[in-house]
Amino acid sequence: MSPTPIWSSALDFTYKVLEARSGPEVQDLLLAFARSWGFEYLVVCDLPTPGQSFKVDVCNWPEDFLEECARDLFRYDPLLRHAAQTTEPFSWSEVEWDRSRGSPEQRVMDLAASYGLKDGFVVPVVGLDGEQSLIGLAGDRAKLLDQERRALHLVCLYAHHAIKAVRKPSKHRIQKGALQDCLAYAFVGLDTDAITERTSLSAGEVRAAWKRAQDDLGVRDPMGAAVKAAVLGAINP
Repeated sequence: MSPTPIWSSALDFTYKVLEARSGPEVQDLLLAFARSWGFEYLVVCDLPTPGQSFKVDVCNWPEDFLEECARDLFRYDPLLRHAAQTTEPFSWSEVEWDRSRGSPEQRVMDLAASYGLKDGFVVPVVGLDGEQSLIGLAGDRAKLLDQERRALHLVCLYAHHAIKAVRKPSKHRIQKGALQDCLAYAFVGLDTDAITERTSLSAGEVRAAWKRAQDDLGVRDPMGAAVKAAVLGAINP
């Protein structure tokens, strides 16, 4: 079965990222990919710990908005709170917060909307040691279709690992053979059953391969391992 236009563009994006040599290049590629869906703003950052400020890798959010939030409001940001509590991607509209007029959380969201950040999509990224970061897109987009959501999740994970790899090359390596096959199939969205149909591996062997890859690459899920392996050049999806 040939890939849909959305997935074709997502895979084209991954190949272009492999040729990028800097964080800003990856940022430009990701924004070009997301703008057709109404997203104009991008941030890649580590989640702040108590008493610490953001560690930002790339960001094109309005500077005035960031300055206003930095004074007092970041600690009330419902999106940051939610990102710290989940490993699943989410749209802003899916997050619960106190929407009553004048509440600190609503003030943050009203301020964001006043700068054109009316809705968005956030992909939390959790490392093996528990370190937390995220990649966030924002703009006027109100809703993503399921297929768009999955494609954008893949693209954001790939961009995140690429940006981190450009700034600090990874020491991780991945073994060849069945492990590479499992990661390559995971990259294009195949589950355990689909992989067993295409290889001589049992379901238990596939799960064991994924677990080994997650440990080797310092991530917590098969998709994250597949994306990071592709960024490192260990697989060619």
